[in-house]
Amino acid sequence: MINFNNVKKVFLSCILIFVLCSSLTAQVAADPNDTFYDDALCWELQGLIPSLPEMRPYSLQLVKNILETVMNCDDYEAATEAKVYYEKYFGKALRFGLGTSFYGAASDDFQKQVDVTPIINGNAEVLKNTTISFEVTPLLSTGDKNSEVLPKYAAPDLDYESDELSVGGLNLYTPYNAVAAYGTKDVYFQAGLQRNSFGSMVDTGIVLGATAPHVGSLVFTINKEKFNYQMAMLLLSASNSKGEGSYPSKYFYLHSLRYSFTEKFDFTVYETAITGPRFDFTYLMPIVPFMAMQQISGYENDNLLLGVEFSFKPAKGVNIFANVLADDIGFNDLVKLHFNTKLKFALETGIQYAPTGENLCKFFAVDYTFLAPYMYTHSMEDAVGDLDVSMPNYQNYTSTKVSLGSNISPNSDRLRFSIKVQPVKGLNLNFLSSVVRHGNINETLYMNGLNKEKTAIANEDAFDCVRQYLMYDCGSVTDGSIFDFPDAGKRGGDGDNGYFTYANHNFLFLDNTTNYVCVQNAINAEYTYTLKNKSYFVFGLSYTLQQEKNVGVDKSMFTYDAELSADGNKPTDEEIIAELNKQYEAWKAGLHNQWSNFFSVSVKYIF
Repeated sequence: MINFNNVKKVFLSCILIFVLCSSLTAQVAADPNDTFYDDALCWELQGLIPSLPEMRPYSLQLVKNILETVMNCDDYEAATEAKVYYEKYFGKALRFGLGTSFYGAASDDFQKQVDVTPIINGNAEVLKNTTISFEVTPLLSTGDKNSEVLPKYAAPDLDYESDELSVGGLNLYTPYNAVAAYGTKDVYFQAGLQRNSFGSMVDTGIVLGATAPHVGSLVFTINKEKFNYQMAMLLLSASNSKGEGSYPSKYFYLHSLRYSFTEKFDFTVYETAITGPRFDFTYLMPIVPFMAMQQISGYENDNLLLGVEFSFKPAKGVNIFANVLADDIGFNDLVKLHFNTKLKFALETGIQYAPTGENLCKFFAVDYTFLAPYMYTHSMEDAVGDLDVSMPNYQNYTSTKVSLGSNISPNSDRLRFSIKVQPVKGLNLNFLSSVVRHGNINETLYMNGLNKEKTAIANEDAFDCVRQYLMYDCGSVTDGSIFDFPDAGKRGGDGDNGYFTYANHNFLFLDNTTNYVCVQNAINAEYTYTLKNKSYFVFGLSYTLQQEKNVGVDKSMFTYDAELSADGNKPTDEEIIAELNKQYEAWKAGLHNQWSNFFSVSVKYIF
């Protein structure tokens, strides 16, 4: 006889799995995408813990201290949440599990992806003052790397590379993250392979974003009540200037100093440097500015950036922040109050609010991110100073072909609203709404170089920029991405100066007629159910409605035309203009609008 009570339980369990879910999330301190870092930010805003280091992930020593502090605070809701994390991290030194996810996307066609993931993770103090945090997640997937079924600007939860093995039609990958730390909660050194995050925005910061790929990392931290000092070196993977290939010996250096003038106001100054294939030990010298180090070493082509950030907490639970990362600024023009000049920088600013006590809303934020044209880009020259896009690019702000910072493209901005609510214990709902605008900078150069009728030259400098793409077979990228830098052709060759003079003296942000616009509205739900034996299930569901205008803006606009310079011919301006118009119209004809629906369902069991 059928036991209808059991059938009912199974039926309700199935509903629970498919209704209360989101994509698989990390459960170790080694990953800054772990929900712990979102909650730690809330506890900091609420005044339950002191200011935390700018760079994440934290050492396990600091994580343990944070949780112990919050567990013993007067806020019952926060203390309860901290106890859940404490049990996950420190209840067992080693945990095992199994997860599975289904991803789907419906637009002009339907795409799907299925992942199966065995899980091994651990958080432990292996020696006095020495901790490790790691997660091994072998991944069987129907998807291929770089073609995951995800919304625009989303990153895979796991970092992986193919090992060229296929199992029953599935691709086998080997994601791995691990951090070892030595020290105390106040002073520690850590090393490992993991993603990193820097600044007030946990996920998509302009300096280091948690959506960027994992890299080998060495981080030294001093975190005191009034000041925080951090020094880091990341071991990156270079590609060439077209985003192809993979090459070692690319290095990222950072040092930052934050000082708390009052309990409400923090100010941070920091620098970053990128070098390769030369490793430069001088960038690991504490306190000394990178600019001074560069001048002493004589390597003037190192990519140096300078940033400042402030954080103001006018009331408990509220944070107003702003962060500016500058690459190259036309200082001589600015002091003359000439603001239409080179302004190659990134900005993030916003307001964060974390209500205290028992409250349906756990976190609310509105933030704005701005990337100037050519931000993060950098050309690479050979030994004699000629541009060579086929050689490894050790200067741009990427690793494994992905930006280390913000996940939007140069010449873009984004306005985003996010809110996290907890209707019942164990169930977190995250609502996200964002608008991204992006322009292909080459359209700006083209439009400003010609007159309104596109029949004659209106600005010689702007016209010369796009002319070089047609006249010189250098393989330069013209898609407006992080690999599209303002340099084409050979320095000194055939009267060509290489660098774009027009881009060097004009602020060209979204100064074009065809902007890409992406509007996203998403809901992510995650439910954690803990069993009596301290094992637990994590169920998830996510849905994103995505509307895109002018899809295809990020396609290459202009390419070299061999016929224009055949047999040493020097084409007339009219011939060049005709070819520019032809290629531009072909680019514009490929643009279209698109609606898409993305969803994922997942379940994970950890014991």
